[in-house]
Amino acid sequence: MSGKILVMTRQNANQATADLTMRATSDGQYVNFTVHVILNAVIDEPPYIVNPVSDVVFNEYPQTQQVNLDGVATDPDDPDNIVYSIVSNSNPSALTATMSGKILVMTRQNANQATVDLTMRATSDGQYVNFNVHVIINAVIDEPPYVVTPVPDVVMDEFPKLVYIDFNGVATDPDDPDELIEYTMLSNSNESAVSATMNGRILMLERLTAEQAESEIAMRATSDGQYVDFNFRVIMNEVEGVEENHYGLIAYPNPTDGQLTLTIEGASGFDYHVFSLMGQSIMKGKVTGNETTFDLGHLNKGVYYISIEWNGNRLIKKVIVK
Repeated sequence: MSGKILVMTRQNANQATADLTMRATSDGQYVNFTVHVILNAVIDEPPYIVNPVSDVVFNEYPQTQQVNLDGVATDPDDPDNIVYSIVSNSNPSALTATMSGKILVMTRQNANQATVDLTMRATSDGQYVNFNVHVIINAVIDEPPYVVTPVPDVVMDEFPKLVYIDFNGVATDPDDPDELIEYTMLSNSNESAVSATMNGRILMLERLTAEQAESEIAMRATSDGQYVDFNFRVIMNEVEGVEENHYGLIAYPNPTDGQLTLTIEGASGFDYHVFSLMGQSIMKGKVTGNETTFDLGHLNKGVYYISIEWNGNRLIKKVIVK
């Protein structure tokens, strides 16, 4: 009772009757009366589909699509509390599917052609209706990478000589980001004349002889399992006036665990410059006399190069820090 208002709340959907014995009191006297209540059974209708989901088509790879399922189903008894879930996925190797609230999130797994049927469920007040989302995945032809900026011939007129080649931008892939392209060296036709070492996308070429020579370097650019091969030449022109005993330069111990001594026969002073495999300057100095010792112990293990200049001569020595 709320004042003279009788408030009645039904407790379930079942059929029933109820008799409420009421009393009206006035000046200490009263009269009883009955309120007869009839509760007819209420059938809880299940939800049903009102807006079927159209076919979802994938034409690209990689690709993710989202479908908002809000409004796909309705419940005549409780339209606002429908919960959507995935019952089954007929082809999970081609498509992954997850729910985020009422949003169906689908991600394509490969570039192949496929069809997928997602069995979905709309649940309301313990009852549900299943429905299907049909997914069409069209094949995507994965084009191989190709060369857009050929590497020109590398000409070396000096000895010793180091050349660094950056392959960024040499090849492109119409389907995938170019930053994912991997470059590898396949072969070096003249390893006695030039050494070639890859570090990431940088190729380091080190001339090994002052004599005239030529080498062909074969490279491969790989993207998403496909590749393109390309070549370039290294032309080494003869350098005159380089004596056979130019290795009068001695660096010891090599490999070294830190302390390195440089000696040049007949030199009265020289400049040295230590740099990494990638050409990064590490340290440099000037020496009076023909010998010096310095410490490389603070460097990471690996290969380094020391450039030495004296009396108009220039040599490059490979040093290994162990």
